[in-house]
Amino acid sequence: MEELVVDLSSNEGIILNLIWTYAGIGAIPLTAASSRNVVLLKFSDGRDSIKSLPTVLDYVFKTLEHQSLLIPSDIALQGTMDSFIDLAYKHNFDILDLESLRILDNYLLNETFLAGYSVTVADLVIFVSVYNWVLRSKQKERLEFGNLMRWFDHIQHLPEIITSIEGFSLISLFDEKLVITKEKKATKTASKKDAEGKKVKKSEVPVETRPYDDVTRLNILVGLVNSIRKHPGADKLYCLKIDIGTEVRSICSGLVEFLEPDQILNKKVCVLANLPPKVLRGEESNGMVLCVSNEDHTVVQLLEPPSDTPVGERISFDGYTGEPDGVLSTKKGKETFYMVQKDFICRDRIGYYKVVSTHNSCLIIERRIPTFVPQRVFAVAHL
Repeated sequence: MEELVVDLSSNEGIILNLIWTYAGIGAIPLTAASSRNVVLLKFSDGRDSIKSLPTVLDYVFKTLEHQSLLIPSDIALQGTMDSFIDLAYKHNFDILDLESLRILDNYLLNETFLAGYSVTVADLVIFVSVYNWVLRSKQKERLEFGNLMRWFDHIQHLPEIITSIEGFSLISLFDEKLVITKEKKATKTASKKDAEGKKVKKSEVPVETRPYDDVTRLNILVGLVNSIRKHPGADKLYCLKIDIGTEVRSICSGLVEFLEPDQILNKKVCVLANLPPKVLRGEESNGMVLCVSNEDHTVVQLLEPPSDTPVGERISFDGYTGEPDGVLSTKKGKETFYMVQKDFICRDRIGYYKVVSTHNSCLIIERRIPTFVPQRVFAVAHL
């Protein structure tokens, strides 16, 4: 018999109460905690209690028959859902920083829900996590995050969302007067341009035109490994701290079976830096380390840039130009890295993209890369 004890006034408690109500979870009773900021899934058979919201959700939806309602059936979409839960967890389920809001806004450009074609746990978790920012923000600030606000308004009007959360109410996102004022200003500007004989185009929402297998969507940066330790809860993972120029990233990498710590520490590496953040067995992972393996994956080595490459430099591709995505999609059919990965290989210690012949290829970086296994390039951060 399980019992979930939570502080119902905390964001974690609000999220769990919303999920329990929305999914109709009755098998595990939800009990109000006497202390603040408590999340505790207790077992009557003596097993250790579970104390974090992501782990509680993972247990509940793997144990109970509620997967069909709030969990996508597609494994890739489940990974996307987990990434958004981890993003909220990283911010204590109260997302206020503009960088995270921009990540969400960019992702939602062409999406109705966060992880598939219907509401999932990710939508409920992120909705509660951004509610405080939306409530406190000024309307001009909200206009900067139009995709996020569209999604938020959709979620808050779904049946049993607002009515299930004590203290939450519908938020009027945009003041009609403000919108009208902006429209009048736009009309005045348009009239001026007409007078100058210039053609005026109606403002439109940007439409994604680049294919998802465009390699320039990847933001691969040169990083320097500052520290390394074994993951306390996963035998195959190292926990790395990697300087990528603008910040130091925490990244989990599945290299324990292949490399010793001294073969990684203080090395320059290639980091795929624009993946959604994840929490792997309780450890933050915000990126992937690119490596090279032989065909049967028995030998793995780091894909190293030249030693004189500056930390933070973006890896470019001959003949390809384009800006990287703010955050890469992890949805099935839109996973850029896995779509282009098959065209990354290493020959004679040099990394290539789309090798046809020695006279028709694209260097991953325009200098020699001292890697030693002439086979395929891949990422191992999430093994």
